[in-house]
Formats: sequence, C-alpha cells, structure tokens
Amino acid sequence: MTRARYVVASCIIILIASSAPAQTTQPQAVAGASPSSALKLSVDFEENPSALSDGLTARVWHPKPLPSQEKNPGKIGDIAEVGQGENTIDTSVFGDGKHYLYIGADGFIEQWLRINIDHGQVAPASASITMFRTRYVVLRYAFNTKGRELTGPNVKTGRMALTHFGMLPYFGEDWQVWQAESERGFGFGTIPVLAHHRVAEQYGFAPAPDGAKFDDLNTAPTEAAYHPKTYLAEPGLILFCRVLGNRARPPEQLGYGKVMVEDVTLTKPANVPVKERGLPK
Repeated sequence: MTRARYVVASCIIILIASSAPAQTTQPQAVAGASPSSALKLSVDFEENPSALSDGLTARVWHPKPLPSQEKNPGKIGDIAEVGQGENTIDTSVFGDGKHYLYIGADGFIEQWLRINIDHGQVAPASASITMFRTRYVVLRYAFNTKGRELTGPNVKTGRMALTHFGMLPYFGEDWQVWQAESERGFGFGTIPVLAHHRVAEQYGFAPAPDGAKFDDLNTAPTEAAYHPKTYLAEPGLILFCRVLGNRARPPEQLGYGKVMVEDVTLTKPANVPVKERGLPK
C-alpha cells in the first residue's frame, strides 16, 4: 500500500454511535475504565540530554468527533493527556469498529495507533509508544513545470526546513519527509528519509553524479532514470526528481526538479522557512 493510501485510510474511521454508551463529558486517562474497554498505553520520551524529561506529557486524540461531540462536528475527538509510564485510556466511547488514535507532543513527532473494538472490547489491550524528538531537514530545491531545464524563467527555487510529514512545494505531490525507524522508511523513529507516497515507475528520484555541485546541475535526466526509491536524508545528498503530481497521468508529469539536503538538525532553524506539523487545535 502506498503511503498516500495509508494516510487516506487513516482518516476513514467507522463510528457506530448507537453502540457507544452515552457520554456527557470527554473521557480521561483514568484507571477506572472497565477491563474490556481499557487500553493500557505505555509512553516513553526520547531523551534530550539538554532538558529534563520529568513532567513531559503527550496528547491522545481521535481524528473524528466522538459520539458525545455530535454537536461539534468540526472538533477532533480529544481523548486524554498522558505522561511517561503506563496510562489507561477508556475506549468505551468510541463504538465498535476500527479506529486510529493519534499521539503527539510539542517537540516530538506525531504518531498513530490502530485499535479495533468488538462488542466493547479493545484490541490490542496494551501498547507501547516512544515519542521521538522532531528532526528538521533543511532542503534546497529547484523545479520546472515546463521541461527538464533547471535554470531560466520557468524554474522555481527555494530553501525550506521540513519535519515529519513535511512536503516541499511541487515535490510534495509525490513525496515527503518521513521520520522512520529505519532507512527503508517504515514506522516511526529517529531517522528522517525522503519517501514517496505516490509510486509509479519512471517517476521519483535519480541520484546526481558523484562529486556534482547543485548549482552545476542544469538539466534533469530523461524519464528512464527515475525510480520511487526511499533515500536517507543526510547532508550533501543531491537528487533529481520527476514528479507525476495530483493531476497528470503517465506519461505526462507535473515537472522536473532537483533537491539537496543541506542539514539535518534537532534545533529548529532560524534562517529558513520551516514547515512543521503542529498539534491540532
């Protein structure tokens, strides 16, 4: 499954309000939930040597309003605030079906957890999650929607710092920065990669020649050079890119471009625009 379909799938939540018990208040992370509906969530935070981790908390939310929030259809389903260690989440308000719980905290990447509720019983009954600190990937780019030339009046250029789920203009229609558990780009972790959410042959990345300088790469390769391969985001990486985009159909394309990873840092850059995914309001 492509990451685009995976992300879309994460938003298709089955809420059966008639099977959920009546609620007058939002659920809290308490130990009083019935055993069948109680999700034991163990939370840890990646250590920051320059800051104390005591007292850190994360938010848990459902991407859709809960049955108890039907009068506020634009509101997310806030579930609880959880701290380091074991927490108990009362899932009885969700109703039977498949659900995604999102977990996020300031300074840490957003993650999700899949659960299933059948006749009021949640599975899995327990889960562990580590909150990983946000990495900033500073990228320089050039993009042409008119052809393979990477200089001239049709070329859009810029620099931007992206975090987990982050997408550059134009390029973001096919790929994004993903903070993964490995260089292959799966799961959640400490390793930022450039990963495709739209997969098609003869679209994707093509590595620049060894020793090439970004400013000297004036023409993108032809179609056969590109593949939707995941690349580790490491300083000095230079890639050509052919983007299919949201509206084009093979053998057409949105355009051609080039990107260079200038830096990967735990510190939010001050000298470039930053695109990061914040907590929901």
